[in-house]
Parts: sequence; C-alpha cells; structure tokens
Amino acid sequence: MKKMLILIAGCILFLSGCTKSNIVAPSLAVEPETDIKEGIEIDWDQVLAGLDETFIEPDAYPMGVEIGAVIDPGNKYAQLTIQVKEDTDPDDAVAYAMEVAKGLNDEVATQDFKYERSSEKSFGGFLKDYTLQVMVYPEGQYFEDDKCIMDITVRPGEYVEFTPNGKSGSGQ
Repeated sequence: MKKMLILIAGCILFLSGCTKSNIVAPSLAVEPETDIKEGIEIDWDQVLAGLDETFIEPDAYPMGVEIGAVIDPGNKYAQLTIQVKEDTDPDDAVAYAMEVAKGLNDEVATQDFKYERSSEKSFGGFLKDYTLQVMVYPEGQYFEDDKCIMDITVRPGEYVEFTPNGKSGSGQ
C-alpha cells in the first residue's frame, strides 16, 4: 500500500508541472506589425464588408438599408451610394452619411497604416487623396433625382458638413 501511495504521488508531481513547459516559449512571441509599408494593395471587398458590418446594423443605425460603393484608385475617386429607410429624417440621413464616409476612410486606414483615421473635423487620410461623392436616397429610390436626399462631391483633403439636398458641395 505504501508503494502504491508513493507511485501515485510521483505521478501527481510529474503531471502537475514539475517539468519544463514547452507550450509557449516567451522567446517565440510575435509582436504585431505596425510599421508603415509602401505599396499595400487595399482589399476593397473587405473594406465594403466592413462598412456593411458596421453601418448596416439595426441597433446602432436603424435607418441604414444598403451601402453601395465604387472605388477607382486610378482616378483617385470614391463614390458612396447610401440607401436609408423611407421615413428617415433628412438630417438623420446626412448625419448617417457623414459617419459612413468617415467609416470608409477608417476601413482603409485599418489595412494601410499610412492613412490617418477620421476625426471630428476630418474625413481622414485616405480621403485627403481621393475625390468623394456621396449620394443618399430613400429605400428603393436609387438615382431618382427628385427623391435624392443629398448628392455632394468633396474634393481631396476638403472637409464639409453634409446637409440635406446638398448638391455638388465642393466649395459651392
């Protein structure tokens, strides 16, 4: 019986960690890369999926229905077409559009650290390089000019507050 207890005690000591752990060696820990690298190719599908995931969210943005985007890196042009619920107040719709525009920048900045994130008075670093057109329509009424809540074009680096029925707002 005494030998059995010594054997069990030995097994318990062996299994309880009296040996060197090889699960994760601290010398192999990897630090995240945050260096700015040149020539990063933006994954536009991921950017658009991120916009949908963030802004087509009924609890946070109950007015949001659909976000469409056209990005033309060659011409440095970005277009957002935003659909909101039909009964959305125009002021709420353009405030939502401001958030989506800044969100576009921030999704790009997540992939390429050379772009600064948006702030209260800036669309962010990506939109300092790109012309941005934002159009807002009630649900199911895309491109019906008389139903357009807002259609505004913002030049690269410019910051403007969106307003309902804002037409081609860059500097006008």
